[in-house]
Amino acid sequence: MINVNYSIRKGLLLMILIVFALVSCKNGSKKDTLENAPIKEQKFVEIMVDVRLAESIIRKQSSIGNDPKTITKQLYNSIFEKYNITQEDFEESMKIYSLNPDKIYEINEKVVNELSKLEAEVKAQKHIKNSEKTTE
Repeated sequence: MINVNYSIRKGLLLMILIVFALVSCKNGSKKDTLENAPIKEQKFVEIMVDVRLAESIIRKQSSIGNDPKTITKQLYNSIFEKYNITQEDFEESMKIYSLNPDKIYEINEKVVNELSKLEAEVKAQKHIKNSEKTTE
């Protein structure tokens, strides 16, 4: 089982590295304002939750010998389809939000909170299943 806390921390580090890389490459222009992000903040948070889950799946599948490129493409395409966005929308939004460190930090906090809620739900479901097994 994937340790979600480890995955969250690793995802946070990855997000921070992306932010610094993007910020250091280019200063924002007027078109790079938060209002111009193709994906609005709440939807972006939801997408990033799915992206973090996908990254965990990709790491797990890679560790057991599956091709990470194929899995990555499939998972990201399914995320883009689920939210009715393009890869370009995602990348542009990531760039715009990353140019504002306070905003990307806030977004990341929301993503971590959502992942923590999901983890609690999974643990609760496991507890219920284990309780049912012991009462049989």
